[in-house]
Amino acid sequence: MRPLKVLQPGWDLELLGCALSQYVGIGFIVYAIAYQHQGRFSTRWFDQPGLEKITSEIPVDVMRRVLDEKFTGDRDFFRSYRSENNASSYRRFTYNPLLGKPVVSGIGTELLVPVPAQVIRKISPQGIWYADVYHWGQAFADDVGDLFQQYVGRLLSTIPDAQVYAEIVYAKGQNWSVDWIVVCDNVILLVEVKAARSTEDIRKGTPEAWGDPTRSSVTPTPRYQRPMSGSRNAIQSFPISRTICLESGSS
Repeated sequence: MRPLKVLQPGWDLELLGCALSQYVGIGFIVYAIAYQHQGRFSTRWFDQPGLEKITSEIPVDVMRRVLDEKFTGDRDFFRSYRSENNASSYRRFTYNPLLGKPVVSGIGTELLVPVPAQVIRKISPQGIWYADVYHWGQAFADDVGDLFQQYVGRLLSTIPDAQVYAEIVYAKGQNWSVDWIVVCDNVILLVEVKAARSTEDIRKGTPEAWGDPTRSSVTPTPRYQRPMSGSRNAIQSFPISRTICLESGSS
């Protein structure tokens, strides 16, 4: 595996402004309190006696700072995402700014959490993934892709009586096979671990969706964009009498 570019010790402090465990804890507190108060929240509630066990581990000043910087958007922030086709039938396929900032400020004296479940999504692996990609771009996607590929390979190696092969380089180093090749007694399983996530243009079906797919910061590098026929050529030395199956996933 190649050296990691951005996932080095301290990556969470740079991205989240606190340790990953603290970030998740802050998000869960906001979710729990907002859920109990019909979507209302105030940072004054961090001082409640019932939270002493939590605030003894996560300082209140850290909680307030991270909430303000990472979770909260004001009215100008949300207005910036309004577009001319706001009433379009395709609006449901566009980006919802509550995914990035699930807490709203500037409306009344308290903070508003319109959809508390969006706070949980923000602190989930999926939410942290998008925060990382927005911050570091393709370098982070490559790091996670490589780590996830190795993780899947270790899981595949636990299959009893199966031979597991890593991706094969062929055509004088110009092409790569699928990520993992699992040879069992009666089947050959081709496992492609990484897959591109659809962009907003793809979801909306706009003409721009048919442009260069590498425009997306979460699209795999060209080495992963290869036809299935090339993979078959790369494994021609394996028993051809066995059924070949393809399993594709996404990091």
